[in-house]
Amino acid sequence: MISNIITALLLFVWIASCSPISDLHKPEAATELPLPVRTVAQIDTAPAWLENIAVRANGDLLVTQLAPAPVLFTVKNPSFKNATLDPIYQFNVPNASTLLGITETYPDTFAIIAGNATPNADGYPGTFSVWSAKFPSPQTSKLEIRKIANVPAAKFLNGVITLPERTEILIIPDSQYGLLFRLDTRTGRSEVIADRPEFKPYPERQNKTVGFGINGVRIRDGYLYFSNSNLVKIFRVRLTRDGYVGQAPVEVYADLNAATTFVDDFTFAGDGTLWAVSNDGNTVVVVGPGGKKVREVAGASDALTIAGGTAGAFGRGAGDREVLYVCTAGGLDAPVNGTVVEAGKIVAIDTRGYGYSESDIYGLV
Repeated sequence: MISNIITALLLFVWIASCSPISDLHKPEAATELPLPVRTVAQIDTAPAWLENIAVRANGDLLVTQLAPAPVLFTVKNPSFKNATLDPIYQFNVPNASTLLGITETYPDTFAIIAGNATPNADGYPGTFSVWSAKFPSPQTSKLEIRKIANVPAAKFLNGVITLPERTEILIIPDSQYGLLFRLDTRTGRSEVIADRPEFKPYPERQNKTVGFGINGVRIRDGYLYFSNSNLVKIFRVRLTRDGYVGQAPVEVYADLNAATTFVDDFTFAGDGTLWAVSNDGNTVVVVGPGGKKVREVAGASDALTIAGGTAGAFGRGAGDREVLYVCTAGGLDAPVNGTVVEAGKIVAIDTRGYGYSESDIYGLV
């Protein structure tokens, strides 16, 4: 993820955000590649690493910031051309120097991962925790924040997903210990439910000083799907209704090595396509249903269009269900063309004609 952040900060060059290349509401379906991308909003101070994204039922975006400060942002009406990234809460508490994964647990209530790490993203064991961010009504951006629990056995919690049929249960990967945790948000009890080779980091494969194994997680049709960033693959394993893995075998769902050099987080569209962001690769990669037809569809390795994409989520409104919103780190981990970085931003990708979003990926609606 941000193993080269110190160097990137020294090399920082402010580059203006890319101009929109398409109106997301054009009547024709977007079938040509690369898919149309426009910048929705960008941080006005730099450097800034945006890490994860979720969508409220009212259509507003929620975005976590990994660096330089643990801030939760919102983007109201992201389809509007004058949308902005607005900070709504900063975590000023011990052991919360960075924010990572975010997932909806109950309607308009979200779980957020927080913790401490070195500047090159080496997690500090015992500092990670899970927090609740609750919106009292759909009309407000004011939050009720509380700590759910510490996860003392973790080193670097990263992604997070809600168990569909038991929304009080969270499944959380540790990217550096290579473990899978289960957290009961009612009791605060966390436990390691799986420790597999496919979870482990392999930094030597990418000449990294800090490794990232299991990263993004999603649940679909009884399977837990997860990315391994260093292996550049998507895996899956059967998950019980109560959120356990047991002895179920891990399967390779898709190998992305032919399309990119890194894989971060991902999401599913309603037609079964999987949309993954490549972070260091500055692209979005689509995997067809059944793990087939891996293809780069947006961005480019030598462009700032999706510089350092970290996570994506489909819109939930009538007008943007086929829009993939992606948050970026601005190329801080791997500067574009070796030297160029920018502030983190949100981009919108028009997926019409290629894949379609689904409302039930949240497990709530």
